Amino acid sequence: LDFLVVTGGSRERSNPFGHTAVGVTGAGMYSYGNNTGLGSGPLTYITDQAQYRDQTVTVIPRTPAQDQAALDNLTGNGCKNCVGILDNCAVRTDSALRAGGVNTGMWPFPGGVARDAMRASGATTYYIPRGSLLPQGLVDALRQFNPPNVP
Repeated sequence: LDFLVVTGGSRERSNPFGHTAVGVTGAGMYSYGNNTGLGSGPLTYITDQAQYRDQTVTVIPRTPAQDQAALDNLTGNGCKNCVGILDNCAVRTDSALRAGGVNTGMWPFPGGVARDAMRASGATTYYIPRGSLLPQGLVDALRQFNPPNVP
């Protein structure tokens, strides 16, 4: 069982910090503040985001208990667009990572969350330039994160 952390830079004036989201094995993606359905398929999410931004995609090995702790944390944040300055995509992703036993920094911003994910023990990171195709190894790795309603 694993976590999937997807972080993208921003070229938008309205969002200079970028965006970050987290996925949990078998439960899909949890992306807050950008109209993405909670629990959506990771391949669709990453492919859609690749139209707008460069991305780092990090897979972090976890235990079933850690996956469940992160998922419990995420399901407590069911309003996908109820975000603000102090409760945003990075804060919610960071909170789920902490609940699942990933050591994170003190100030959650998308770039910091990405660095913390990459530093986690056993993590594998992929870099996806804006507009590019996903490497087959990543496409294969993403299947484990699909929720039950996504083949």
